[in-house]
Amino acid sequence: MSIPSSSSVLIRGVNIPSLALSCYLAQAGINVLLIDEESRLAKENEFVSFDSYSTDFLNEIRIKTDVNSSTKDFFKNAKEILLHKMCTVSWGTSIVRNDLGKDFQLIDLHNKIFQHQTSFFIDSEKLEINSDLNLSIKNVALFSWKIEGIINGNLNQHILTQQKIEENLLEAYALKKPNILEKFLKQKNNAFNLRESKLNLHLSQQRIIEAGDLLPNLAVFDERLKQETNFYNWCKFGEFHLLILGSTSQHNLFNVAKWIKSNFPLRLFYLPNSESNEQIFDYFSVIEGEKKLIIVRPDRYIGLILDRLDLEVLENYLANVLQLQTKGKPISQKLIGSNIIENYP
Repeated sequence: MSIPSSSSVLIRGVNIPSLALSCYLAQAGINVLLIDEESRLAKENEFVSFDSYSTDFLNEIRIKTDVNSSTKDFFKNAKEILLHKMCTVSWGTSIVRNDLGKDFQLIDLHNKIFQHQTSFFIDSEKLEINSDLNLSIKNVALFSWKIEGIINGNLNQHILTQQKIEENLLEAYALKKPNILEKFLKQKNNAFNLRESKLNLHLSQQRIIEAGDLLPNLAVFDERLKQETNFYNWCKFGEFHLLILGSTSQHNLFNVAKWIKSNFPLRLFYLPNSESNEQIFDYFSVIEGEKKLIIVRPDRYIGLILDRLDLEVLENYLANVLQLQTKGKPISQKLIGSNIIENYP
């Protein structure tokens, strides 16, 4: 098999996390080359088990999972996705020379030398978190949208500094062993969070849920479809979402939505005060007459919580904290829907 002369991302090492990252990037239109020194997949008959977060993420990138999945099944599924997106998996391939992480010499099984240029080089070992498969997939979910955003011109490369901090938080969490009482009570504060990451900003007086926490999958009534759904059906992996909780005038809502649509690749959901969504307002402690603004990151972690509808603060967060660019392709190259507000008539 011929090795391509260039790629956007070169990944060394074929394992489940690197395959997940490759499939995410490939489906975002990014050219990936995945290489491995071995001639075949390691531990291919080993059965794998995924938690709900990993399962949701993998399903989002079209990797099917079930109770009896093996590493071999995972690779077969991922390989089909990569082939469809014209991305290459090259076995028996090693790196001979690496100049500044951009220019590479690769050698294949037949000792043929290939010159290869790439924008990003990633070692699959760096994706793994303490040999914990589910934490490693979570690390991929935290990492993938940042790489995508940089390559597509939506994010500044400095965001990778915060990615390293978030990766360190995952590693610290993996080493933390809750005692028997904590396991029995399943205390909320035992859940992994990103509160210490500077990519998140908490500007709310309440602390029941904070910026950096995982968005809870609460049931919600869709005002457009007139049916029950949930937050995870709204907030897909790979996209930024803005949730506005609390009633506002149609004129104000339209102006806010138009400004957002014109400047940033966000999907907007609006929940006015209603009995149908009373549980949402109770959970986020929003009383009638008040509003709350929530930014959900592409990994479903909450980036911003604000106790008012303030476009200046929102713009500061998006442009200065995330350094999200207003030009370039939308995150995940998915078109923002023709309706300015996704769930509202």
